[in-house]
Order: sequence, then structure tokens, then C-alpha cells
Amino acid sequence: MLTIMESKAQGVLTIEATNFKNENGVAIVQLFRETDDVPKKPFRQATGKIFAGKATVAFADLPYGDYAAILFHDENANGILDHRFGIPNEPMGFSKGWYLSLFSGMPTFKKLRFEFRENKLRYEVVIR
Repeated sequence: MLTIMESKAQGVLTIEATNFKNENGVAIVQLFRETDDVPKKPFRQATGKIFAGKATVAFADLPYGDYAAILFHDENANGILDHRFGIPNEPMGFSKGWYLSLFSGMPTFKKLRFEFRENKLRYEVVIR
């Protein structure tokens, strides 16, 4: 009897972030799967240095599939997204071109979902 092994296909996802206004601190990317609690509990998190308004953050050994990404410019490098009066106080970017506004509601996996496949290993996020 022949059994088919489950595919464990994976690769390196590279998130390219643009539009940083300065090089203070670091870029932090939080990656979510559909079953994760967006935006509270990311599946993985990684940081990258900012240079000339851009940052590159890589996630190695990541299974191919659907993900959501939230990126923020941690200007004071304290490792958390700072808030003022309950509103994020550091520049942010989201996958799928989504952005946070008074009328957008909270980010969800469905709003931010993008595909990570063997033929799509890079994804761009713009800081706003």
C-alpha cells in the first residue's frame, strides 16, 4: 500500500518595507496565520535595520501558505508598538495595502491575507 507523505514545502519569506522617515530604531514585522489572534499574538516576529528609508526582514524555514503581516517602525527600539491615548504612536504598515484609520476597523487576517508560495517569495509593505 502506497501512502502519500504530507508536503512540508517551505522557504524564506522576505518582507521589503519602504517609506521610513528616519533611521532611528528598527523595523519590526509580525507575521500571522489564519488561526492566530490578529493583531495580538503573532506566529513569528522579526526585526530589520532601516537604511535609506527601507528595511528588509526575512523569515526562514516558513511553510508555504497564507499569512498576514503587520509592520511598525519601533523608533525608540523598545520592542513594542507604543500607543498614545489608545492609538498607535509609531508609524505602521500592513500587508495587502491595508491601512489603519478611524473608519477602517481593526486589522483582521482576512483584511491582510497574502500568499507565500514558491514563486512568490518577496512581499512589499509601505509604512504610513
